[in-house]
Amino acid sequence: MNEVLNTEEIVSAYLAIRAERERILREYEVADTALKSDMSRLEAVLLEACNAVNADSIKTTYGTVMRKLNERAYCTDWDSFRKFDWNTLTMIFERSASIRVTSRPSLKIMRIRGFLPAFL
Repeated sequence: MNEVLNTEEIVSAYLAIRAERERILREYEVADTALKSDMSRLEAVLLEACNAVNADSIKTTYGTVMRKLNERAYCTDWDSFRKFDWNTLTMIFERSASIRVTSRPSLKIMRIRGFLPAFL
């Protein structure tokens, strides 16, 4: 390599490439935000359709629409939580793998039968 590197030109080219990448990224983010908004509106319509027929999923020729319910439990009574007999709950799960503790009816049944404290 007998050519002398021109640092000025290299830095200029580097900055031009960086500026172009930033411009392309901004354009992408604007378009992506609009598409995400459109998808959110469509998801709301699909959720209404699932709710209308009380279905967790609807099959179409293009794919399956699935509704998922996420439930979280928060403890407000830590003293009762610490006093709870967790061995009883473990025994229940070992006896019946079909109990779904995440569903409200299962929690209600377990609470009525005395397996869970009132705060759960």
